[in-house]
Amino acid sequence: MTLKLVTGVPVSLSAEETATRAAEYLANFPKRKEDLCDKIDAEFKKRIAAGFSYAIPHVDPDPANPEYVYDIDDAAQANMLAIEADFLGGAVDAHDGYWRAADNQNIVFTDDEVRIMFRAAKAYKMALIRAAHALKSACRAATDDVELDAIDITVGWLS
Repeated sequence: MTLKLVTGVPVSLSAEETATRAAEYLANFPKRKEDLCDKIDAEFKKRIAAGFSYAIPHVDPDPANPEYVYDIDDAAQANMLAIEADFLGGAVDAHDGYWRAADNQNIVFTDDEVRIMFRAAKAYKMALIRAAHALKSACRAATDDVELDAIDITVGWLS
């Protein structure tokens, strides 16, 4: 078999060398797929750590910073679910009238407003989960380097 290197120089390989390189490729391809899935996981975690930007309807936002950022990690989501459960149980002001932004500011919310923000935060996190799942599905479905290299892990996420 004759291959052309990136430099344009043809290289001849014996049948044995061709078989050896093919075996190496087949052995390394699953590891490349696993590595790409790990990069997708890291991108997902980075986006979760960045938080969720949300404009509060009743607050006149600072023109330089029109939205506040809220945590959406597992602990924040657990707090949101606990407060939502209190609301469903009939509690009033279960969130003490505010929710803490990622920069530790207490942002005043009515009960309805905080519940709307919780739903938006959950929807945002679910969109990130779905984007990660789609990228990982594409990664797992790839059958060769061309398909694997075509997967851009920076595309498909919410901004």
